[in-house]
Parts: sequence; C-alpha cells; structure tokens
Amino acid sequence: MRGAEPGVAAALGPGDGLLLYTDGVSEARGTDGGQYPLAERCAAMDCRDPGAALDSLRTSMLQHVGHPLDDDAALLLLTRPAR
Repeated sequence: MRGAEPGVAAALGPGDGLLLYTDGVSEARGTDGGQYPLAERCAAMDCRDPGAALDSLRTSMLQHVGHPLDDDAALLLLTRPAR
C-alpha cells in the first residue's frame, strides 16, 4: 500500500482495499518511542474480510502502543470483492 496525493485517482482491482486513517493511527508510538509500522501491516492485510482486517489492525496497533491511545484514531477500509 502506498500513500496518494489529494485528488489522485487509483483503480481498485478485485480483492484490493483502500485504507483511510487519521493521524492518530499514523502517529501511534510504542513504549520505546518507535512509530507503528502501518505500511508493513497494510502490506500484509487480507482485505477479503474488511471487519476482520480492521480488527486485526486495531489490535496490532494497541499492542504496539501498550496502552489506550492518547489521540483519536479512525480507520475506514474500502474494498473491492475478489471475483
């Protein structure tokens, strides 16, 4: 998954997903100060079950941080079904 500039169009192929998130996700820091590896987690994400994918991402992020988030965080996953 890669970032996109505002106004840039991207085609979603079958089985692809587009993750939208707030800065509370991208700025989540672990107890060691390390940033949450969002790009790495997204690359491994299975978009066939969006609910499960988001649950897994949220759980992973909270485990990385080690406590409730200090900032608001929102995740929205748009998917195109695999045919």
